[in-house]
Amino acid sequence: FRHKPVSAFLEGTVQALRTVGSAVEAKALYEAVRASMLYDTKLGMYRVNAPLDDMSFEIGRSKIFAPGWLENESIFLHMHYKFLLETLRSGLHAEFFADLQKGLVAFLDPSTYGRSPLENSSFIASSRFPDAKVHGVGFVARLSGATAEWISMVLHMGLGAAPFVVEAGELRFKPQPVLADWLFTSQASGGFAANSFGFKLFGKTWVVYNNPKRQNTFGQDAVAPVAFELTYAEGTTQTHTGDSLPEPMAGDLRDGKLQNLVITLG
Repeated sequence: FRHKPVSAFLEGTVQALRTVGSAVEAKALYEAVRASMLYDTKLGMYRVNAPLDDMSFEIGRSKIFAPGWLENESIFLHMHYKFLLETLRSGLHAEFFADLQKGLVAFLDPSTYGRSPLENSSFIASSRFPDAKVHGVGFVARLSGATAEWISMVLHMGLGAAPFVVEAGELRFKPQPVLADWLFTSQASGGFAANSFGFKLFGKTWVVYNNPKRQNTFGQDAVAPVAFELTYAEGTTQTHTGDSLPEPMAGDLRDGKLQNLVITLG
């Protein structure tokens, strides 16, 4: 047998990011990917693999597709989103949000993407595809893998890695949001006040952050939760000051009893 290294696949880096021991190691991996053929500089997105030109057909069906198409050097959206998610989880917050502005389908130009930016695709033709007219075009509508990864990103951005904790034998809701300042509304819209960001938790409760200072919740000068306003399904309200919710309010949130939870950042 003769050993021959296979071209880089984005999945390998995703798995590596899950095992790194520090942000320094994660940053080194991230920069290595950005400097490699896994990164599509034209689209600002990440390809599923590096060129397979020197690979044998023994590696499998990826080799049969034209570069930039389907499973060969395309922006395989599920894989691209997995990489973004692990970047976020690894603590590379500035890098994650910079990539998000170019690499999230919701922010793509529909005239280039070729479909509604509210609809995920199986893959996006990368700049390695021979026909430049289809670079950045999404093909085959999908609501599975990429959507699951996006939900994970939203939950991590909105709550942090472990929002429910037990301290001194008591359940507490202790969110640690990771939100960039540009995600907050600039003016009141659609029932949301200015300077707010919201998402639905457990399919029942609107969690809305109020950020009057319009600052990041990470990095230097970060803002963090300082107060909570709870609105129950029957219309009653409660307030709490601090960085977390104690029992029984934390349990009420987890049990789906709240209609709205407004968290003030400061």
